[in-house]
Amino acid sequence: MSNKVIALLIGLSILTLSACTTIKETRVHQTSDALKSVRPTQRSTQRQTKNDGHSNLGVKKKQVEVVQAEIKSNRPDDNSRDIVKALGTTPEGFRWVLFRGVALMRPISWHEYSLGNTYCSSIESVPDNGKFETGVTVQVLRNIRKKTKVSPTQAAILILKGEQKKENTKLLMNSHKYDDIETLVYRYRNAPKGMEPIIVHQYFQINEKEDFINIITFETTEAKWDTYWNNQGKIILGKIAAIPYFE
Repeated sequence: MSNKVIALLIGLSILTLSACTTIKETRVHQTSDALKSVRPTQRSTQRQTKNDGHSNLGVKKKQVEVVQAEIKSNRPDDNSRDIVKALGTTPEGFRWVLFRGVALMRPISWHEYSLGNTYCSSIESVPDNGKFETGVTVQVLRNIRKKTKVSPTQAAILILKGEQKKENTKLLMNSHKYDDIETLVYRYRNAPKGMEPIIVHQYFQINEKEDFINIITFETTEAKWDTYWNNQGKIILGKIAAIPYFE
C-alpha cells in the first residue's frame, strides 16, 4: 500500500474526526487542500493560538450559518418520519437524529453542530466555544474504495493504527458481524503530557458491499467519564442504525 493512499485515508478520517471531536495530538499530513480541516476543539485550540495568545477557534460566521441550515435539514420531516417511527421510542430527554445514513439518539438539551460529513451533539456549543469537552460525534466516510483503492475494512484498520500513540492506552476492543455490517468498538484513554486525561469510545460500522464507514465517537474527561457514560453514553451508543441514504 503506497504512502499516498495511507495519507489520503488518514486525511479522510482526520477531515471528519476533526470537525468536532477533541484532538489527541497535533497531526500534520501531506494531503490535498480538500482533505485539510481546522479542528475547532479543546486540544487543538490549546495548540493553535495566535501571537496575541488568543485561541484560534476556527469557527467562522459563514460556517455557523451553514451549520444551522444543515441541522434543520437533519430534523425528521415527512420523508423520514416513517424511519423514526420504525426506530421506536426514545428514553425521556432524548430524541432521534438522522444524519447522512446514521440514526442515533441524542440528549435534547445538548447542542448540535454539523459540518460536511461530520455531526456532533455536545454539552458545550461548538459554534460559541470552538470546542467541546463532552459529546458524541458522527463521522461518515463514503466511497472509500473508489477514492483510495482500499477496502473499508483496511481503511478502518489504518484509522485505528493512527490512534495507537504512546499517550493512548487501550481499554476495550471487540468486533461483531451483523448482516453486511461489521462493527468494531475501540475505547482508549488519551493522556498527553500536561493535559487532562480523556476517555474516547469509538464505534465503527463497516460495510464492504456499500463501501462506507460510519464512526460514532463518545468522549469526555476521565474525571467525568462514569457519570456521562452511564447517563448518556450508554443510551446513545446503545442503539445506532445505518439507514438508507442517497447523496
